[in-house]
Amino acid sequence: MIGHIQQRATFTQLSQKGTYVRSGALWCSMLVDPDLCFPHVGYAIGRQVGGAVVRNRLRRRLQAIMSNHDVNLTPGWYLLGVSVVARTYSFAQLGTNVGRLVDAIKAQNVQGASR
Repeated sequence: MIGHIQQRATFTQLSQKGTYVRSGALWCSMLVDPDLCFPHVGYAIGRQVGGAVVRNRLRRRLQAIMSNHDVNLTPGWYLLGVSVVARTYSFAQLGTNVGRLVDAIKAQNVQGASR
């Protein structure tokens, strides 16, 4: 199960204190929070990616793909963003890129926990 980020303060914390991970056309700012029961994900898809229809389609695809990766994420706050190139990706290509990003997130969480 994946929750949504709904409060502006959470977005502010992610931008100020979050750990940044990038993989290809995708990036993530994250804050691990052991008080949460499951990960909470927000999406940052700017206007340069395309019009509202393009941005919403990309967000829905990311949500569908991320629902398959919920068990791989440590409970916390995650803000996923995309570069303009991501709008040209097929669903399969986007899934591959999200898988790589989740692997990078897991590696960062392991590295951060060992400090």
